[in-house]
Amino acid sequence: MKKKQKIKGNIVALKKSNSKINKVALLLFATTVIIIVYVFNNMFAIKSIYVFGNAYYSETQIIDLIGLNTHNNSLIYYLSSNQNDFNNIPLIEKINVKLNSRQEIHVEVFEKKVIGSIEIMGMYLYFDREGIIVETLNENLEHIPVIYGLNYDHVRMDEQIPVKDEKIFDDILNIIQILSTYKINIEEIIIKDDEEYTLVKSNIRVLLGTRDQLHEKINEFNTILPNLPDEKGELNLKNINHRIYFKKDI
Repeated sequence: MKKKQKIKGNIVALKKSNSKINKVALLLFATTVIIIVYVFNNMFAIKSIYVFGNAYYSETQIIDLIGLNTHNNSLIYYLSSNQNDFNNIPLIEKINVKLNSRQEIHVEVFEKKVIGSIEIMGMYLYFDREGIIVETLNENLEHIPVIYGLNYDHVRMDEQIPVKDEKIFDDILNIIQILSTYKINIEEIIIKDDEEYTLVKSNIRVLLGTRDQLHEKINEFNTILPNLPDEKGELNLKNINHRIYFKKDI
């Protein structure tokens, strides 16, 4: 015996509503999507970030500059990041981001190799070993000496500093190289008119004198440095074959 259809007024219900079935299906679909997203995010959740090759920027700074953090999904970040954008970061040649594993990112930094800077109207122009200006910043980077006293008419980005006396520039390169050998960081190198050189490290001025025996003088400075008083003054190394003394500022 067939079940009678319900009649409401002049409307005859031909079949049952599927609204309950649709709601259940939608709920199952939404639950499945949430589970998939949760599993996906956990599988590719960044646990470790390793930064290599950085000297001018700290690891934290590099991570911030490229917009990376442990809240990122490693795969999404890797596929969506445009590594060419990293080339616009000052003093950075390029940055390679590698997905080493699902939860580990390796960041390799290639920095522009600058050895010193010159200051012009509050701007610092950084140059490489060839004397070519490779970067301009409004701040003085730590451990990169500022050179005062170089004679030149003009400077242009990506061009060599047209120094009037190349011997003096060669001396500067030599001094920086020797300091690097002894791992001595200084703030300034001052060139006097009589072609004598002075180093500035914290509160100490180091008088090197002329280009004679530069290596020996800096070696002597390296030996004396741990014993120097923590006071402002002047260390005279002009003639290391005679008396060496430290004169406190009054």
